[in-house]
Amino acid sequence: MLPPELATERLLAIHSEIASSLDSFAQTRPLKDEDPLLLGRYVQLYNYVEFNLRRSMEVFARASVMPDKDKGKSIHEASATRLIPIVKNGVAARPSEKSTLTDTHSKLDELELRRTYRNMFAHFDPRAYKDEFIVFLTRSDFDARQILGEP
Repeated sequence: MLPPELATERLLAIHSEIASSLDSFAQTRPLKDEDPLLLGRYVQLYNYVEFNLRRSMEVFARASVMPDKDKGKSIHEASATRLIPIVKNGVAARPSEKSTLTDTHSKLDELELRRTYRNMFAHFDPRAYKDEFIVFLTRSDFDARQILGEP
């Protein structure tokens, strides 16, 4: 499955080609040496973001501006999926101009949207396809449902 914002005719054709194959793995090869470094940097960037979202959550908890659903939770108890809503709530509770708040919420929404890629990069097997594409393969229905919404 392709994220809707990336679905071009060419990528949809490649996706269909791979999906219809009896052995899509056999059509791929290991990545070039530099490719895992790029994927690892993306994963590490999101690790950094999550770390700092949890730090923000700690500040908001001390300022008593946590959503009711999350009051009393430590930074260790909150699931990753709750971090953006918690931080958005905390930011909204702070005095700021509407344009600044809208911009901050927009950036937080973008981080949440792209988190799926981080999870795919971290949990799926990246493989090269036709020397111009990286495809991500998994044999875990759980991971596929969690990231793509379908096995």
